Amino acid sequence: MSYRKITVDNVEYEYVVGKTHVKVKGVGSWQKSEVGYVIDENEVRVQPMHVAEKIRQTV
Repeated sequence: MSYRKITVDNVEYEYVVGKTHVKVKGVGSWQKSEVGYVIDENEVRVQPMHVAEKIRQTV
């Protein structure tokens, strides 16, 4: 997987959504269930707006 870019409050970040975690360069790494929403026990959806919200909470 490659890093994607997202701009939050005029600052550009790079993030990647893996199988179990979401990582934002220079900010942190979280389990997908902490960032997105749970569909069932085997599937968690993470959208860019979820990543932006987590960055705002952290920074």
